Formats: sequence, C-alpha cells, structure tokens
Amino acid sequence: MNSEAVRYDAAQALTGPQQAQARSNIGAAPAAVVFTNTLAADIALNNTSVYFDGPAVAQGTSGTFLALGQVTINDASTAVIVVKLWDGATVIASSEVVLLSSQTVAEISLSGICVNPAGNIRISVKSNTTTGKMGFNLTGNSKDCTLFAYKLA
Repeated sequence: MNSEAVRYDAAQALTGPQQAQARSNIGAAPAAVVFTNTLAADIALNNTSVYFDGPAVAQGTSGTFLALGQVTINDASTAVIVVKLWDGATVIASSEVVLLSSQTVAEISLSGICVNPAGNIRISVKSNTTTGKMGFNLTGNSKDCTLFAYKLA
C-alpha cells in the first residue's frame, strides 16, 4: 500500500501539516487550540484602588476566542468584590459579589467571546478591603482560579 495514502483500517502518525490537510480534504473543523492557566499561589487583594490580575493566557492577538474562567475569593471581612474578564483594554464580562463576614468564600465564574484581543486574556479582581485574597487552593484541588481560552477561528 502507498505510504502516503490515508488508511481507514489503522491509525496513522501524521505530522501537523498532514493533519491539517486531511481535515481540509474532508471539510472537518480544525483541531481545537486551547490555552489554559491556573494560579499557583494566592494573590493578596491588599490595595483597594487597583485590580489584581489572576489567571491569564497568552493566546495571541489574532482570532476569535471563547474564554471561560473562575476565581475563588476568600475574605473574613464584609467585602465588595468586583471581577472582570478582559484583554487589558476591553472588558468581555464582569460581575460583583458581596461577601458578608459570615460568608468568607465566593466563587465567581465569567465567560465571553473576544475577537482579536488587545493583549492576554485575564481575570482581574478588585476588593474594597485589604484583607481578601484570590485563593489558588482553598478547595484542596489547586484549581480554584483557572482560565481557559478556546480559539474558535
């Protein structure tokens, strides 16, 4: 059998360009490109006048991306937490949560589409107290602040 033929009865080891050509030949969607980042340490929210960057991905500035992420915030004080998913210039999604002193942990999820991002897609957090933190391992699973960006086109 010709070594350049596509086989249907057995797996083949194809290079990236060969896979792309095979997908193009049959009209299949390109393979998904996924960027991901998870915090590896807590980030203190110790300044009330700034946003602190949490998980971020370096996805490039060309294309359409679906971004999905969450941050877990811990604060023993009553706090107003503002979270935004953005590319450093344009806010894709945002939310606000009020933590009461009896409710010390909140998980905030954000998602949205970003076309030709100006910079790295990231989740940033601001608090009106100086005692909170983005916790990387409050659950014991080390995935408490994570961001995914899927390149759609």
